[in-house]
Amino acid sequence: MGIKQDDGTYAADYEVENVFDILYASNNVLVAHNINVDEHGKKTVLTGLFGSYEILLFTRTRSFKPNIEEEGLQKFQELMEEKGIDEKNIMNFIESDD
Repeated sequence: MGIKQDDGTYAADYEVENVFDILYASNNVLVAHNINVDEHGKKTVLTGLFGSYEILLFTRTRSFKPNIEEEGLQKFQELMEEKGIDEKNIMNFIESDD
């Protein structure tokens, strides 16, 4: 569980330090930014667009239909620009085989 800080971000201390900020939330979308610092001081930054999706089942195949409204996608794109993250560094986990 996170604790809301005065600046609006949330902090959670488990085995490491986490600070996260929820930038947009709706019934289907969450846009968040997380900074994680491990016990050795290594910093990992995650910016994410988390959304729901529908699984479409066909006879022998299945596909995914993202359920992300335009406003959530726009907020994510604005965050990417603000943080200076190039589009080539964005990974779509739903469409990944790994």
